[in-house]
Amino acid sequence: MEFRCKTFSLNHSHSTMKVGTDAVLLASVVAEFFANFKTENPIIPNTNSNLDARNSEIARHNNEMVGENRIDENGSVENILDIGTGCGILSLCMAQIFENAKITAIDIDEKSVNEATDNFYNSPFAQRMSANTISVQDFAYNTEEKFDLIISNPPFFTSSLQSPDLRRNNARHNAVLSTEDFVLSCTKLLSVNGFVAVVLPEKEMVAMITLFNSKDINPVLITNVFAKPESPLKRKICIFSVSNKENIVPITKTLYIRTANNEYSKHYRQLTSHFLL
Repeated sequence: MEFRCKTFSLNHSHSTMKVGTDAVLLASVVAEFFANFKTENPIIPNTNSNLDARNSEIARHNNEMVGENRIDENGSVENILDIGTGCGILSLCMAQIFENAKITAIDIDEKSVNEATDNFYNSPFAQRMSANTISVQDFAYNTEEKFDLIISNPPFFTSSLQSPDLRRNNARHNAVLSTEDFVLSCTKLLSVNGFVAVVLPEKEMVAMITLFNSKDINPVLITNVFAKPESPLKRKICIFSVSNKENIVPITKTLYIRTANNEYSKHYRQLTSHFLL
């Protein structure tokens, strides 16, 4: 089963999770964030003077982070970790937009890692990519390596009826990787002033934000994703950054995947155009 993107294609027949909207949107939000970060900082203008003052503080803070985060002149980071890579879609997207970065992908499912490895090998970015069968808990414990960007579409189901397929359970349910373990592992693995990018449902993201806040890692961007107007909130995409500044206000955006007429929205098509044909 082949999935084609602009600069690469990949198979996702043997991975626990197939290529889905969540992963593509997460990669697309990261691409847009760093494209804006590189040029003028991703600040949304607002006529409210109080918000303008806050946004000025965010811009100043973001400018500080550019200097400290090993972001080069092309807006790239040097070292990226993909937690729970599956078939490798997030890693491949990151390799496309960060042209000089090394990407390390990890997953506890051996078949997924094997498929990701094949996908990396057959991509234009093969020399910069690797995949390993290991939990993030063990990886964090056994490495001293630090990452400028950690990206993940983590498991989040807690109480829903589990599938008889153990591999799919591990990919979708957080019994193997709790939110607490995820945050603690990221805290150890993140470089000074690094970034973490995650997609989750609202309840799970609120819990993750609280845990990251306790480690002085705070959201700098929150994108609220809705299936279409007047539908309930589907997902939250957050980009976190190391910061002990309590007055930093995250940029908040809204994305509707489809219009009321059930067509893909202009915003969705524009955002995902980084990767989708």
